[in-house]
Amino acid sequence: MKLFIDANILIDILTERKPFYNSATAFVTFCLENNYEMVTNTLCISNTYYLGQQIIRNQNITKKKIESINSFCKVEDMTQNQLDTSFQSGFVDFEDALHNACAIENQCTHIITRDKKGFKKSYLKVLTPTLFLTQYDS
Repeated sequence: MKLFIDANILIDILTERKPFYNSATAFVTFCLENNYEMVTNTLCISNTYYLGQQIIRNQNITKKKIESINSFCKVEDMTQNQLDTSFQSGFVDFEDALHNACAIENQCTHIITRDKKGFKKSYLKVLTPTLFLTQYDS
């Protein structure tokens, strides 16, 4: 199983944002234990770093936490094809369209996010970390 991880999940982990941190880390732990591949894209990493730095306000800590995320979540490049696909996708939120296109291009089976509404037009399965665990941790 290959899972695209949206920036909001990464930000929850990076900043230990309550009440989402526990479910996000439980999700990551479960994926690691079950050898599920987690991927994100350069845009999510950039957004995670920027927003994390606004909250943490310590560049060294933010950098180390991004490096930690990179140890379990592969970062895929954004491509011209993803950009072109996003323009044609009909998504309301262009950033979500880019993430969806990246997930599809990288053969992901799911998008993991807390913003399920943003991915209504996706044909991929879109779940929160909690819903994913409910469905797959049995």
